[in-house]
Amino acid sequence: MNGHSPAFRAAQLALMSWASAVAAGAMLVALAGCAALDSPGSGGPVVDAPAYRIGDRWIYQAADGFRAPVRWEETREVIAIGADGITVRITQLGPTVNNSRTEQWSSPGIVRACAVSMPCRKASMPSAGSNWS
Repeated sequence: MNGHSPAFRAAQLALMSWASAVAAGAMLVALAGCAALDSPGSGGPVVDAPAYRIGDRWIYQAADGFRAPVRWEETREVIAIGADGITVRITQLGPTVNNSRTEQWSSPGIVRACAVSMPCRKASMPSAGSNWS
């Protein structure tokens, strides 16, 4: 025997059981709290696709590079809308950048064709109520 009385061992066992129950309860509360959090992309109303009009334009300040970044202003402007899609002119202008290209979108943001010697990519436009930094 280790010299502890049966009453002490019973109290020690009760305390360990109580601590285990409190820890289990705290874990359940934490898990339940996490389950109630709303995560991005879940819930909320669906936002309609933007309705583009000829003349719509977006202007971005862009930079690429680390030690000596290349900086330019990029302008995207809707120049035609038809049954075949949306035509957008992208102009990049800066101290060392000066180019322009057109993209043909089959639907908003989905590039079907572009006229440039670089890979086409899916365009990203801010939706209603959002902003970019």
